[in-house]
Amino acid sequence: MLRSVGSLLSVLVVLAGCGSSGVELAYDGTNFELSGVDTQGTGPGGWQERFSVRVADQDIPMFGDYEVLADRVVFTPRFPLAPGLQYRATYGDSSLEVTIPEPAPGATTVITAVYPESDTLPENLLRFYLQFSAPMRQGRAYDHVRLLDNEGEEVELAFLEIAEELWNPEGTRLTLLFDPGRVKHGLMPRNIAGPALVAGRRYTLEVDGSWQDASGTALGEGRRKNFTVLDADVIQPDPSAWQLEVPGSGGRDPLVLRFPELVDHAQAERMIRVEGVSGSVEVVDGDRRWTLVPDRVWSAGEHVLLVDRDLEDPVGNSIRALFEVDVFDPERGDTPQLVRIPFTVK
Repeated sequence: MLRSVGSLLSVLVVLAGCGSSGVELAYDGTNFELSGVDTQGTGPGGWQERFSVRVADQDIPMFGDYEVLADRVVFTPRFPLAPGLQYRATYGDSSLEVTIPEPAPGATTVITAVYPESDTLPENLLRFYLQFSAPMRQGRAYDHVRLLDNEGEEVELAFLEIAEELWNPEGTRLTLLFDPGRVKHGLMPRNIAGPALVAGRRYTLEVDGSWQDASGTALGEGRRKNFTVLDADVIQPDPSAWQLEVPGSGGRDPLVLRFPELVDHAQAERMIRVEGVSGSVEVVDGDRRWTLVPDRVWSAGEHVLLVDRDLEDPVGNSIRALFEVDVFDPERGDTPQLVRIPFTVK
């Protein structure tokens, strides 16, 4: 049957196999819901063992969060459902199939950026971000991305290929992770295959132009990013080394924060803010400069820049710890989550 979800989205929903008496499965355009079961039951055969949501042709359950209410269980997928794919929620022999329709064809989609933008990158680089001008078709990303060495040969198994591709909610930015097992020392993948990137060599990240956007239109023109690999980066981001350029009061000039080394582009956009001030944030100059243009004019007086200690650089080193260091920190609970950087607007 067809259900209308909101005013803009029409979703094909098919209910089948209603063998579990009283059980109802539903989809509201964002969440999957299971009702008619004992939500408090945790023993063998309870809802935790029988309720799952997955892409219909895959055996791996989707990533997401479960909320247990008095009369139902709500599952919220971690990433938006992709147009054109079929999803199946099941409980015992009851199932609900959901298909998100393809959007109408629009303007040609292009790759607007590849982050980090620098053409010299460290050997222990952890991720790339691919930024697109419009939502992309999801589920086949790894068929369209390759890492080539300086002889044009593909570096096998360079990236961590996971069923739940790491897209932003808008479907316009893909996080492309290098296999951490080949980045971090002492792990089996690195011991067997070696690092994906080797200092002193040149590489090319190649994105295939046949990749389709959410409307089914191919990019047409792909993207090649050439870069040289430097020695591994083993230095944590250090807020005390950052330079803050403070605007004057009464205007909307940008607050500028400069970094001596690269920061993670996507994290810097969301993990740095000014307390009580909203505005437009950009990370530019090859991820070495953060700017905030406020929605309202700056008021004279004391302000505070807030930085999340989990902010990383492109190799996974955070303000809190190095990527190569064991993430367990018994003192973490006593450490403030935010770094506070006061500044004065005159």
